[in-house]
Amino acid sequence: ATQPQPASSTTPPMFSPFKIGPVSLPNRLVVPPMCMFTSLGNGRINNFHLQHYGSLGYGGFGMVIVEATGVSAQGRLTPFCLGLYDDVHIDDHRQLVNAIKASGCVPAIQIVHSGRRGSCNQIWLGYTYLPISNGGYQTLAPSPIAYGKEFAPPKEMTVEDIKQVQSEFVSAAIRACKAGYKVIELHGAHGYLINQFLSPISNKRKDDYGGDLQHRARFALDVVKAVKKVLPSDVVLAIRLSMTDWCNNGIELEDTITVVKWLQQIGVELFDLSTGGVVPVEERKTENHGKALWMVPLADKVRQATKAATICVGMITTPDE
Repeated sequence: ATQPQPASSTTPPMFSPFKIGPVSLPNRLVVPPMCMFTSLGNGRINNFHLQHYGSLGYGGFGMVIVEATGVSAQGRLTPFCLGLYDDVHIDDHRQLVNAIKASGCVPAIQIVHSGRRGSCNQIWLGYTYLPISNGGYQTLAPSPIAYGKEFAPPKEMTVEDIKQVQSEFVSAAIRACKAGYKVIELHGAHGYLINQFLSPISNKRKDDYGGDLQHRARFALDVVKAVKKVLPSDVVLAIRLSMTDWCNNGIELEDTITVVKWLQQIGVELFDLSTGGVVPVEERKTENHGKALWMVPLADKVRQATKAATICVGMITTPDE
């Protein structure tokens, strides 16, 4: 991956330019994807999204990543999340791109399939499972294991389901490019579908998509290969990964380093690093959650081991940090 541009002796590093492949960021400040849950049920944007993302662009950031956007209606986190599963969404997102670009900021988007963590209510209503009888939908996963006690078991994906979802990622990426996004980020973290395949906690398959790390990573690698093929040369492919599941017998940092190296070989140029999500918060085992810079040491180990361009989050609140 392309390494950071050197900062001048008088410019704080956070304000120095950063080049990722063909895309140049004016500085290293990035707004990560954060769900707003304010679509009207059809995956479409409204005036809130235009105001929200336009104002973020004027905040002086180098790049703004639009919230987790479903590659299918079934792949959304909630029925109130944005989508890129219909051509009608292209013009919607073109408006978001223009709102972000108006401030000189690079427009990016995260595309997602939620897997077994989908069909939820809005976060201010508890982000609880929404049954089909109450407007929810059938969820999919590598194995028929519910996310938590309140969730219905997902449908175990057939190979045909896997191929269908891969094609949905490709179609969503094409629409994102037509809308004008310059960075396409695949959501492979926080317990959503790509993360579910990667983690031995949620993936108990006995076929070519389960078992050891190489087989569990096949879904992610296949999605990346397929999406990379359709991206124009001036668009960067990124992925978000959970570096650890924070639980026994889950993904560990060394697993993530291995996966990052595999993904680098097939065209991922930027890694947005986070942690957790494959099990509910009460099952995670970490004493540092919420403390200053609590994920930065892990991300730094990934960067040092792979020389990848990385983004990190987690209570980074001052310029020195």
